[in-house]
Amino acid sequence: MSKIQLKVKSYCEDAITPINDINIKLIPLDIKDSAKPKDNIQEQISKNGEVIFNLPSNANKFKLEISSERFYEKAKNNIIRTTNSYNSNNNIISLNLISKPWLYFNGKELYICNGNKVIDYFSAYSGNVLSIERKEELIKQYNYESFVSYKDKENNIFYFCLDKKWQEQKDKGAIPETTYYIDINKSKDDKSSGIREYSNPLYSKSRNKEKEIQWGKYNIPIYTDKECSNTTESNTKRNSFYIHG
Repeated sequence: MSKIQLKVKSYCEDAITPINDINIKLIPLDIKDSAKPKDNIQEQISKNGEVIFNLPSNANKFKLEISSERFYEKAKNNIIRTTNSYNSNNNIISLNLISKPWLYFNGKELYICNGNKVIDYFSAYSGNVLSIERKEELIKQYNYESFVSYKDKENNIFYFCLDKKWQEQKDKGAIPETTYYIDINKSKDDKSSGIREYSNPLYSKSRNKEKEIQWGKYNIPIYTDKECSNTTESNTKRNSFYIHG
């Protein structure tokens, strides 16, 4: 008996817009033989909103799982499915994915997104500001290549180094490249949130006016885990990053 191919189409919540570059897993359930489910998991990246799987031949049921920072793991119309519901004439599954709010930082701009849509963006930088002389020193000494520039109101140009080796430098380099999290369910009124309000006298009395301008009114902590309990980046061991401005 030939294998039945399942075509899974992924759409935004509008059920019209296809979604590319998301990881979709097909996980067999109620395995009939001794094979472990994890050995039979199929995994694909969507292209033109589509992926193709082979219908599990040794399972009664299966489920589909989304792995993406842009969308929730369970699609809007996702259910556990029975294998005998599909054949060569009925082999298409459509998923409507639920968008998540997320941020994307490219070293020069911070984008606020929801699913596939960019809602807004701002100029943003990370790490110590560099003069042209310091930039040239880093290029000459370490062969660094990744820099972005910033022009202030007086047309002075400053630089920031994004090189991955420079990211390892505590209190100097840009925030290390990885996935981070912020807790959007907490506010400055929640003492456990870690959100610092600069206008709070207890916090601001040790800061000068220049630092107050640099840090902005609020400082939002950045975490390295979904539970928002850890701030240490695993490779560089740097920690305590904030979104501020």
